[in-house]
Amino acid sequence: MAFMAIGLGYLYISYGGLSPSILADLSKPEHPLRFAAGAWLAILLISASLLFWQTQRANKHFSSTLAALESEHQRQKSRADLILNSAGTGVCVLDKNAKSLFMNTAACEITGWENQDSLGQSLHCLIQRQNCQIADANQRCVYCPNNDEDNHETHYCDLYDTFVDGKKHIKHDTFWRKDGLPVPVRYVSTPIIENNELTGVFIIFENISHRLQSEQALKDSEALKQAMLESSLDAIVTINQEGLIYEFNKNAEALFGYKKSDIFLKPMADLIIPPQYRAMHLIGMHNYLHAGIDNILRKRIEINAMHASGAEFPVELVVAPININNSVWFTAFISDITERNKAKIAIENARIEAERANRAKSQFLAAMSHEIRTPLNAMMGVNDLLSTTQVSNEQAEYLKIAHQAGQSLQEVVNNILDFSKIEAGKIELELQETDLLSIIDSVLTIMGPKATEKQIDLFASIDYPIPERALIDLARLRQILLNLVSNAIKFTEAGYVEIKLGGTINAKGDYHLLFSVTDTGIGISPSVKKLIFEEFSQADLSTTRKYGGTGLGLAIASRLISMFGGEIGVDSQEGQGSTFWFSFDPLDKRVSTPKSFNSANCFVIHSQKKSIVALYKQLQAVCSNVQLIQSFDEVEHFDSLCLVFVDEHQLPYFSMKEIQSIKASQKLNIVKVLITDVGHRPNHEAWLEYFDKQLVKPIQFNQLNALIKNCVDALQNGQKNPPTDVSVSPPTDDSPKTGHRILLVEDSLANQFVIRAMLEKANHTIDIASNGAIAVETSQKQAYDMILMDLSMPVMGGLEAAEQIRQNPGPNQHTPIIALTASAFEDKKKLCLQIGMNSFLTKPLNMIVLQEEITKYLQINPENPDRNTPEAVMQLGLDEDVIDYSVLQQLKAETSEAIFPQLLNIFLEQGAARSEVIEQAIDQHDFAKLSSEIHAFKSESATFGAIKLGELTEHINLLCKHSEIEHAFAQAKAVKENWLVVKDELQNYIARKP
Repeated sequence: MAFMAIGLGYLYISYGGLSPSILADLSKPEHPLRFAAGAWLAILLISASLLFWQTQRANKHFSSTLAALESEHQRQKSRADLILNSAGTGVCVLDKNAKSLFMNTAACEITGWENQDSLGQSLHCLIQRQNCQIADANQRCVYCPNNDEDNHETHYCDLYDTFVDGKKHIKHDTFWRKDGLPVPVRYVSTPIIENNELTGVFIIFENISHRLQSEQALKDSEALKQAMLESSLDAIVTINQEGLIYEFNKNAEALFGYKKSDIFLKPMADLIIPPQYRAMHLIGMHNYLHAGIDNILRKRIEINAMHASGAEFPVELVVAPININNSVWFTAFISDITERNKAKIAIENARIEAERANRAKSQFLAAMSHEIRTPLNAMMGVNDLLSTTQVSNEQAEYLKIAHQAGQSLQEVVNNILDFSKIEAGKIELELQETDLLSIIDSVLTIMGPKATEKQIDLFASIDYPIPERALIDLARLRQILLNLVSNAIKFTEAGYVEIKLGGTINAKGDYHLLFSVTDTGIGISPSVKKLIFEEFSQADLSTTRKYGGTGLGLAIASRLISMFGGEIGVDSQEGQGSTFWFSFDPLDKRVSTPKSFNSANCFVIHSQKKSIVALYKQLQAVCSNVQLIQSFDEVEHFDSLCLVFVDEHQLPYFSMKEIQSIKASQKLNIVKVLITDVGHRPNHEAWLEYFDKQLVKPIQFNQLNALIKNCVDALQNGQKNPPTDVSVSPPTDDSPKTGHRILLVEDSLANQFVIRAMLEKANHTIDIASNGAIAVETSQKQAYDMILMDLSMPVMGGLEAAEQIRQNPGPNQHTPIIALTASAFEDKKKLCLQIGMNSFLTKPLNMIVLQEEITKYLQINPENPDRNTPEAVMQLGLDEDVIDYSVLQQLKAETSEAIFPQLLNIFLEQGAARSEVIEQAIDQHDFAKLSSEIHAFKSESATFGAIKLGELTEHINLLCKHSEIEHAFAQAKAVKENWLVVKDELQNYIARKP
């Protein structure tokens, strides 16, 4: 029965209990279990087996569930570790005894400890090792909690505050890394509470080194800004967009009389702006803040400010807006300009006084110039007249001395007046395209006789390539060179003077012309070099006594070079000569090599003269085959042209054989050239028969090129000598006898006599008027070919007289008027030209210069002089405001009667084409094309006397050079209209000319 009970119990358990049907079955007598006792044992065994199987199944289910839980736990732990290790801040978990349970990657990086090494250790010992105090032999820190104690009340470390009070703490501290380096940190310690019991602490911390550095940099910047504000020389005031004062430095306190603490966040307008400007200030702020209108910001303005006392004073003000967080602030930099205004007024008064003094000096100079030059003109004029008469040798010597003395006096006067003009700012540069070689040639021509007189070898040399032409003031450049060459000759007793032209490139790559004048004279001591360009300076008083002069020449040259934008200097050794040099920007930097004569062979017989060596180098530059030989016998024979150059100073050293060789050489292609000094001929006139050509020293570049060209052309035409002789002789006073009628207006009897004598020697008819009033009256009655007009005269001066003659219709309204004056200033010349005078001559007059001026205006067409008179032009009904017909007449004289009409037609064709190209350039906005065409049109207009067109194109050309592009295009629109007027006028001239 017991076993049955057990079995039933198992079945009950196994099958969830016995149902009533099972119980009913078991109670029946016929049920096997009821009556078969042996079966109970089987049932019992089966039940036990079933129970064992069920238990095993439950165990397996529990194991799998436990494994799944452990796997999920591990997965969650890995995920938590990953999250914590990914955090940028350090994380440390402590148990209830402050021992480390976990440190994430960031915490390891900050502390230098690995997580495994930190497990189970006191955090205090890990990061406060510098502060640990060892209590016993077990190396235990008295501040670190022991494993067997929970009391933290006596602990020193702030990290344990959370253990003490169970609260969250946020603090700053210094952690000490494992390597001993300190790390500033900010940490948060949070308690871990389980069942109302503190079981640990969660600490999050970050390295704040960079933040502390940034905060310190910000503090330093703020301190620096404050120091700058306080040390600024200006008063600095900053306001917000409501106009309230926010910044007010110490200078502002001193300037306005307020303390910053007293006016902080108070309206600025009520404190430092005078009442009359306050409304304007408020309107300006409103316009800027609401409409962005900016009238005074970032500009220097002068205005009155107001002191705390109410007094107004002038200030200079600059206001700058500053945008901060979508809010506008304004900072004003203010300086008191009371003293500056006083100084400005004083300077202005001084300027007015200086100008008054300058005007007085200018008037004095003009008067002095007139008073000195007028008698000097008479003396030199009479001397020139006497030299043209029959005089004895002794008298000729006296005249020569008088002439030299007059020239020296004239040079002194000119230097003084030139320097005075420069000082007074009365000199203006007249820039024009200039042939540089022609300038050097003119200097050689002028200074040649003086060099020959002292037996000094004067020559020039060129370092190619150089610009063919330069934009420069021709007269002033010549004046500088004449000054330097004159000094070189003056201070050289023997040897040579060389003028050299080349180019130099500075460190920036800019090309500059370089002129130098080298001599073998007395040289300059080092102590004098620094003073040599000062006015009224010479080496010493003995130099002045021996050589004369005012000491102004180099000072004038230096000032003129400065006006060119260049520099001047000197290299010299006392007793060994000097080299004066100057350089400047030629503006037109297009360099070129000289014209080449490839068919010419040149042979230069060797000489010790430096000028012959320079000739040899110059020939090398222009000819393909140049040889330096010792004798005439070394001349090679070519079929092409052979030029043989012989210096006259070498002739005495020639053997009879060489002389016979020279005389015997009569080949057509061999041209023998004798080089002589100016004013001299070889000792024996017979020498001239031995040579074909003659060159006179100093040899000029254009003279040499012309000789070679003429010889080449002559050989091509089967001639040995060209039809025109290219030898150069000293200028003479011979002039064509034209027989013109001239009115001389001059009040000085002496000058009347001298000028009249000069003109009558040239076969002119002279009428004289002693003042301007008489000249005006006379000019209404009698037609003249020319009027020579003095400017300073009683009753009526020359300027007023010339103006009346030009304004009053009459026979002389268009007659050339030449001003004669001793005035020292360029503005007087401009004034003469403005009122209608044609030219300007400075006293004392030179006969040759006077004759050249007359020839320029009157002897345009010697075959028919009447066609050049003003009456002839008037009769044609031509407009001299459009065309300067004197220019056309001169062009005709310089060409020929046959060629002149062709030139006019060429100009008409080219002008029409250029005006169209200029129109295209304007339409296409092509500045390069416009600049090129305008430059060419300017030159052509000047050549053919198109006055207004020339002025217009010259103005546009200057705009182009200064890159004023839009202005140039605007002005160019008037070119075509002006051209059409010129075209009509020229066609009228061609159709109606007699």
